[in-house]
Order: sequence, then C-alpha cells, then structure tokens
Amino acid sequence: MKRKSIIGFCCLLGMLCCACSKPHQAFTPQNAPHHFEELHSIAEQMNVDVPAANEALKELASRPDFNSWSDLDRNEWMLYFVESQYKTRSMTTESPDLTPVLAFYDSLATQFGHDDDLQFLLAKSLYYKGAQESLQEQPVSATKHYLRALMVMTTQVAEGDPVKERFTALTHTRLGEILYYYGLNALASESFQDAYLLFMQVHDTSASAAMLRNLGAIYQADKDYDKALAEFKKAEDMHHSNWDYTVHSVGALLFGMMQYDSAAICLEQSFENGDRFARADAAAKLSEIYRNKGDLQKEMLYTRYYVGNSLNESNLASDKMEIEFLCKQADEQLQNSVAETDDADRVPIGWLLLVLLLFLAVLAYIIMRNRNRISHIEKQIVTIEAKHKQENLDKDKELESVTLELDQTRQKLEHNQKVDFDMAWEGFVHSPVCEKIRQSVEGKDIMIKSASLYPELKLKELDFIDLVRALNSHFPDISSQLLKDYPALSTNDLRYCALALLGLNDAEIAALEGISYSGVNRRTRKIQSVMQTEESVEHSLLNYMKNKW
Repeated sequence: MKRKSIIGFCCLLGMLCCACSKPHQAFTPQNAPHHFEELHSIAEQMNVDVPAANEALKELASRPDFNSWSDLDRNEWMLYFVESQYKTRSMTTESPDLTPVLAFYDSLATQFGHDDDLQFLLAKSLYYKGAQESLQEQPVSATKHYLRALMVMTTQVAEGDPVKERFTALTHTRLGEILYYYGLNALASESFQDAYLLFMQVHDTSASAAMLRNLGAIYQADKDYDKALAEFKKAEDMHHSNWDYTVHSVGALLFGMMQYDSAAICLEQSFENGDRFARADAAAKLSEIYRNKGDLQKEMLYTRYYVGNSLNESNLASDKMEIEFLCKQADEQLQNSVAETDDADRVPIGWLLLVLLLFLAVLAYIIMRNRNRISHIEKQIVTIEAKHKQENLDKDKELESVTLELDQTRQKLEHNQKVDFDMAWEGFVHSPVCEKIRQSVEGKDIMIKSASLYPELKLKELDFIDLVRALNSHFPDISSQLLKDYPALSTNDLRYCALALLGLNDAEIAALEGISYSGVNRRTRKIQSVMQTEESVEHSLLNYMKNKW
C-alpha cells in the first residue's frame, strides 16, 4: 500500500511538471468547437428569451449530423439544454445528468486557464449540477458545487460583465438558501448580502428586494424583530410584494406587549404561510396564548408542531456540521489564493510542488479528522435524541414552571408603584409619536363630512403600536388595567382612547383611523357607556388615570 502511494505521488508530480513546462493557452476560434458561433448565439439568446433558446437547442439536436458532433459541441449543447430547463422551471430528476459535462469542463479549464469564457462554462456546470443535487435532496453535495462555482467566478473570471455578475449573485442566493435552511444564519447573511450588492450593480430591483427580505427573515429567525421590520420596509420601498412579510414580526411585538388577541391573528397568518423558522416561533407563541385562554386543543396542536420541529433540527445536525465545515474550508482557500499578475504567465515549479505537498498533507489530515468527526457526530445524534426524549417526558413540568413565572410577572406588574402623574403626562404628550400625530392634523379644519377627504392621514399599524407602547411606557400597564377594569373594551377601543387623550375630536380620529365619522361616534358612545359617564372620553380617561396613578 505504501509503495502504491509513492508511485501515485510520483505520477502526479510528473504530470504537474509537464503541465508547468507548457505555456497557458487561450481558447480561440481556431481550436474552438465546430459549432462555436451557433452555440454562442444561443448562449446570448438564453439571457433574453429562454423559450426561444430552448427551441433553437431542440432544432440543433434534430439535425442528422448531431450524433457525429465533437465532445466540445455535445457537452456545451447539453449544458445549455439543462440551463434552459432550469430557467423554464422544467428541470426534473429525469433531466440529463451533468456529471460527465462537469468532468469534461473541469479537465478542459485546466488546460485553458486564461480563458474567461471557458472558466465561466465550468462555473455554470458546477452551478446547474448543484441545482440538480438540490432537486435530488442532496444539500451537502449541492453546497460543494455552489462553493466551487463561486471560487471559479472569484479567482478565474474577470469582473465587469453584467451576465457573469448576475450569475454570481444567483449562486450566492442558492447557497444562502441552503445555509438559512440549516440555521447557519451568519453565513447565510453574508451570502445574501453579497448577492444583494451584485444585484444592485446590475440594477435588478426585484432580486435586490428579495435579498433584503431574506436578510429580514434571518433577523426574524434570530428574534431581532426591529431589524427584521427595517429590512422588510426597505424591500417594500424598493419592490412591492403581494405577501406581507412583516406579519410575523408585528405579531411577535404585539405578543411582547401582551396584546394577545391581535398577536394571535398575525402569528396564525405567519404559521400558515411563513418559512419553517417563522412557523416554529409562531407555534411556540400561539401555544402560550391558547394555554392562557384555556383552549387545550389549539395549545396541544401548536405544541406538537414545535416539539416535532425541534426533533427535526436534530436530524439535520449531521448535514449542518458538514456544510458549515465546507464553507469555512472554502473561505480559507479563498483567503489564501494568490491573484496572478498580468505579466506572470507561468507559476514557478517549486511553488507548485510546495502547494501539492501542502494539499496532500491537508488531504491526509482531513481524512483522519473526518473519521473522528463522523464518530463525534454519531455520538451527538444519540445525545440529542436522548435529550429530546427527556424533554418530552418533562414537558408537563416545564409548562407548570412557565405558568408560575407568568403569574409572578403579573403579580409584579399589579404591584407597580405609582408614578408622578404630571411628569408621566408631559412625557407621553411630548413623545415622538404623539408629536407626529398632532402635526399631521395641525392646521387642517377636519369637519364631520370631510373626515373621509384626508386618506393620507390614515395611520399605519406600526404607528398605533408605537402610540400604545408610549402610553404604556409612561403609565405602566395601563392597557391591561383598562381591559381588566372594563372588560367590554377591545384592543381597537384602546387605540381610540390613546388618540382621545391627545385632545383630538371624533372627526380627526376618523381621518386618522381611516373609518367613517359615524363609526367613531358610535365608539365614543360605547366607551362612555362602558365607563358609565356623560363626560367626554378625554376627561373620563384623565380622571381614571389620576385615580390610578
């Protein structure tokens, strides 16, 4: 075995010396495929009219001389055919396997190392082979090919071509999707950020907005809801989407404010339409909401989903560790790669020999390390499975503990010390959101019949959240206290109360809420009836707050 290894090493060394003794060649029309011009025109057509390019490829394949084409022609034709299937969303597991095409371009690109177009064909072969493996649910292999495609585009292909920049951005996108699926959020964020910058360079606002939404989803998965909302807002300003991506973050913020009825509506929408991280987070919060409401059936539904998702995370642990290792290895290779200078056509043989020896040493190290890693991963899987089984057995105890903590929190809130009313009132009425609302109606003579003539005054959902949050921050727990003292009031009534405290009349409130004057007037009478007073809502609330604080 040792003798065979030495012979193999000598053969590789001899091949390397032969390769270094020849100057790098460029791919020219003289040594190009016989059908170079036809295939090149189809490649250009693929960027503007994919169905037409697909028909042109089929027409070439129907020619009588197609079976006698050279390997150069046939491999390029097959690559473009798979690309057309991918872009028309008709790629299936029955599509032609690109493994031989990738091997062909891999060997050819070594010989013509200075040919950007040939290197680009190699990168495309790697990308679409990765797409095939993703379709076959082989994420680790797909990651390897996406990383290598990015390596080729970064180190071998010159910048400045919009087509190649778009291709690089797409590769970053596909890689980021795999990393995000496996919870490698930091690496996924880097990939989506790189894709965003490249899409901006080629002025693709739709794709750029999609990358911002991906970044927002990562912040959302990390439970940083304010940053997630900021990214979703930037994406919406750039390119409108039919789906409200902010629904989960808004629901989570409402949940944190203990406005459970409103939070449940948003979180249930997120559970139905969100990605797996949003669904898991929504399930955890909905389980707690319905436990507080005493709805055992819905509580168990969402709890089962959350526990099942946690078990699925353990099943992904092995692939996740391998994908993370591949990304770190690729990053190290990229950082250690040395860019060739314009006048350096040949690399010194000594350096190549040194690189080869280092490669063999690294390869031997990786083989030994992988054996230990596989054993370590198996032990981790066993440990994780045992952990989740124990968690399932102890679930009742955990639920009791969470319930006890919530009761203690409520008791602390109920025993909060009273605040200085005048100072709290000044802080509330001069808060940024209150100043913004007063300035929006200032100088406008809004009458009963003209309330509907100011659609631009309608407040956004986040403005109402900020308004109620400001009121609660200066008068702690006033929302919960009002709902407790007056159970007939709803969360929408709380919005009206907060606006009425600013001294706004019913016509102004109707314009700010975007509803009719009569609807606001009915709500005024309802609140007066619930609070059993004939005074204005503003004075009644002020008297109530002075008694409480």
